[in-house]
Amino acid sequence: MTFRRLSYSQRARRFRFDPVRRDLLKVITGGLFVGVPGRAASGAGEPRRVEVAVVGAGLFGASAAMHLAAAGARSVLLIGPAEVVGGTSAAQILASHYDESRNATSMDADPEWAELARSSIEPLRALEKRSQTKILHEVGSLRVTQGHLAEGYFNLDGIRETAAKLDIGLVSLSSATLAARYPEVRFDADSHGLLQERNAGLIRPRRLVAALRKAAVEDGATWIDEEVTRIEPATDHVDLLLDSGTRVRAQRILVATGAAPIGHTMLPEKSEANVRLFANLPTHVEVPEEFETTLPPTMITISHGGEFFGGFVAPPVRYPDGRRYIKAAGQARSLVDGALVSDQVDGTARAVRHLFPSLEPGAVNSRVCMTTDTDSGRPIIDWVDSRIAVAIAGNGRGAKAALEIGRRAAALIASSRRV
Repeated sequence: MTFRRLSYSQRARRFRFDPVRRDLLKVITGGLFVGVPGRAASGAGEPRRVEVAVVGAGLFGASAAMHLAAAGARSVLLIGPAEVVGGTSAAQILASHYDESRNATSMDADPEWAELARSSIEPLRALEKRSQTKILHEVGSLRVTQGHLAEGYFNLDGIRETAAKLDIGLVSLSSATLAARYPEVRFDADSHGLLQERNAGLIRPRRLVAALRKAAVEDGATWIDEEVTRIEPATDHVDLLLDSGTRVRAQRILVATGAAPIGHTMLPEKSEANVRLFANLPTHVEVPEEFETTLPPTMITISHGGEFFGGFVAPPVRYPDGRRYIKAAGQARSLVDGALVSDQVDGTARAVRHLFPSLEPGAVNSRVCMTTDTDSGRPIIDWVDSRIAVAIAGNGRGAKAALEIGRRAAALIASSRRV
């Protein structure tokens, strides 16, 4: 894959987060998103020295750290906070992997994303075997849309074309076939779909990240459960200040912080990458123990009662609170387009109830999920300068491709290893 080369400044400087953008994030996320660099450097004591520091211990960062450690990097330090358990914190990173339901499929009109996802399947199976953790439930993946819709995720002709080029097996389903195959589901009369039956299904992101971190540590990396509050490049190294006041000195760093603001401060104001933050409100609809559906993870359009829903619906999964939920997530909204409203959650819940007529739902809740998009629609895996690289921008597809994106980011960092 060829990624867009970015024209970054080579001069050493301190990167700071725009306070206006920070305040907008606080409004959008109800005060949950902070993580702003700005504490004074402690300067006390000798810094901890490492060959490579990976900033961000989520899907991309943990994957890159695992690959770096497995490749024999002398010292790899993975830095990023664990999820707050049993509640939320004002300083908590809104990591998109704090979730139990993601779509794993190589169905994509963009051949590069299709290849990234396909290349992640076998390494994911190997990781499952190594960690003794079930991460991917291979139940297939479905794409369903109405006859007149053919854009973005629902560009079925483009998906078919890509699948043919990459030899990805898909099954076309008519409206009648959909109804017969999934009788508990109410599809629009003019719906048609594509089904990937093999090498596709539901990813459990929390488990994926935990397994990646564990594998990285087993292969010699170190994970620090902290946040980086400042990045200070120098001539032949990069200093990182952690929220505990600890200073780390790395020969090179990989910034893989997803939607967290410190990663975006790596990008110049007029960068051709043009990274944008998007906010979504994944809605979780509680389902009773007896409710079952054979519907796999599905991208679907639903029209009912004058309302339209286009997005992702996952089959019931048990969450950390012990309850089973169907997850549904509609279109993400740009942070510059205005705040999210509660009507979005209500509308998504109504779409779920319409889709499953026999469902008697229980509690409905939601939590802000941040995504990072680029104009190209593809991730950025590239050097900022001779010491700093980035692996950022999942464009809403990061979980299914994390193993391959991490591998490519690790290969980039390793390509300039000093002897």
